[in-house]
Amino acid sequence: MKFEKGVAVIIFCGSTKRFLLVKYKVFGQKHWDFPKGKIEKGENYLAAAKRESNEETGLEKLDFDRGFSVSYKYSYTKNSGEEVFKDYHYLLAKIPHEEKVVLSEEHSDFKWVSYDEALGLLEFDNQKEIFQKVWNYLFK
Repeated sequence: MKFEKGVAVIIFCGSTKRFLLVKYKVFGQKHWDFPKGKIEKGENYLAAAKRESNEETGLEKLDFDRGFSVSYKYSYTKNSGEEVFKDYHYLLAKIPHEEKVVLSEEHSDFKWVSYDEALGLLEFDNQKEIFQKVWNYLFK
């Protein structure tokens, strides 16, 4: 079994109350998600989140909210039969205005979206549940 630790960054624009989603080009399927990636050796969650968000979006001036962190663990089996266990931490980062996004090669598009738009674009239940936790954290 392979074990991977990773981070995902939910980027929130305070002036428009919108969130950044990126469209991944993974295994021939395209899906909307948050910027994310594996934690490299020697990195903590915050360092990995800063690196990944910059690599995938070009955004550098993110204000990470240290009051929000959600962990999500899951496993899946690759086509090769190898089982993979993933432990992802979702962090919240704020930005004052919607800035220009520069996508990495692993993405085909990005959108600044409202809460309702995000729920319509996110495919997986775990994404939606975590996103709802962010919304409740910010606005309730």
